[in-house]
Amino acid sequence: MQPSSKELPPPKCKNPESRSLAFDLLRLLITNTTCEIKFITTALKELFLSALWRSGSTFDWNLIGIDSDKSRTGYVGLRNLGSTCYMNSLFQQFFMICDFREALLQIKDIDETEKSSLYHFQLILEALKSSQKPYYDTRQFCGTYKSNEGCPINVMEQMDVDEFFNNFLDKLEIQLKVEYICYFY
Repeated sequence: MQPSSKELPPPKCKNPESRSLAFDLLRLLITNTTCEIKFITTALKELFLSALWRSGSTFDWNLIGIDSDKSRTGYVGLRNLGSTCYMNSLFQQFFMICDFREALLQIKDIDETEKSSLYHFQLILEALKSSQKPYYDTRQFCGTYKSNEGCPINVMEQMDVDEFFNNFLDKLEIQLKVEYICYFY
């Protein structure tokens, strides 16, 4: 698990002027030698990939303007992908249960891949906790979470929140048992 958001410094370069100065600094640091360019590139890659809520999706790396910062309330929303409000409201309620959220964020998913719905649920919780964006896009979770028939979530289809809640907790329980067994054996 990555360092908590309390350990991370606040984001920098959030306006065009500070971004321009940051790029000027990078240009000064790189004096056209392959060694320096490789060092800076490696350091930046490690920095960018260290945030748990970021993913490999290029969509997650979109630059957003200062007017697209997270709400002054300090909360981050979840993007409604069509008819996913049932899921979003449930996940926001899970997020507000601090002990539940923190316990799930401490679990090291043995299948920390694009295929793990536990991993993507952790990404959602971490984004709600520490993202600077106004919302988090749940598209990757919807693609990895499979129904009992093996189909991903159809974002254009309404679902009963109680039915989703029960199915989600059943799947989460199974994944957590696998994590527990693998951890202790």
